[in-house]
Amino acid sequence: MIVKYISSIRNSLLLLLVGIYLSSANSALQAQSHYQEVKILSEFGYSNEALYFPGSESGSPETAVVLVHQSSAHKESWTDFALALQNKGIPSLSIEDVGRRDVLDAIQYLKDKGHQKVMLVGASIGGGAVLQASSQANKKMDGVVTKVVLLSTSSASAIVTPGIDKLFIVAKSDMWGSDSHDIFEESTEPKKLYEFEGFAHGQDLLVGKDGKEITTLILNFLSVH
Repeated sequence: MIVKYISSIRNSLLLLLVGIYLSSANSALQAQSHYQEVKILSEFGYSNEALYFPGSESGSPETAVVLVHQSSAHKESWTDFALALQNKGIPSLSIEDVGRRDVLDAIQYLKDKGHQKVMLVGASIGGGAVLQASSQANKKMDGVVTKVVLLSTSSASAIVTPGIDKLFIVAKSDMWGSDSHDIFEESTEPKKLYEFEGFAHGQDLLVGKDGKEITTLILNFLSVH
C-alpha cells in the first residue's frame, strides 16, 4: 500500500511538473509570436540585433517606434512596453546596440519597411543616443522623427530641430536627474517634463510604483498624431 501511495504521489508530481513546463513553453511561444528577430545592417558593414514588433491591423503602418535601452539592459527589456504599443496598433523596433549610429540605422530600417515617420524612446544612455540621433536623422531623412520620449536621459545636446515633440520623464531624487532638467530647458518647444517621486532611473520608471501611470502617459503621447 505504501509503495503504491508513493508511486501515485511521484506520478502526480511528474504530471504537475510537465504541466508547468508546457505552460511556460506555451507562454514563451505566444510572446515570441508577437515579434520577429531581425538584424539591422549598417552602411559600415556590421549588423545590430533587434526585435521588431509589428503593429496590429487596426493601427496605422505609417509610424513606428525605436526603443533604445539603458546600459544595464538589453533589447528584450522593452518587451512588455513593446507589447503595450502593439495593443495600440503601433509597431516598434527594440535594438541591442544603442549608440547614435545604431539609432540612425534603426530609423533607416523602419523607413525601408515602409514606415514614413518614426518616434524614439530612450532610457538613460539610450536617451543620450536618441538626443544625438534625432536631429541628425531629420536633416538626412527629411523630418522623419516626429516625437521623442526620454526616461532619465544621460547628458547630450538638446533638441532644437523644429517639428520634434519631446516628452521628458524623471524621478525627483534620481542622482542623474539634473541632466534631464538641463536638456529640457535647452530644448525648444514643443516639450513637456514630468517628475515622479522616488529614485527610479531609466526603464526602472516603468516598473516602479508609478509604472502604470508612466506607461499610460507615454502611450498616450505616442498615440496622438
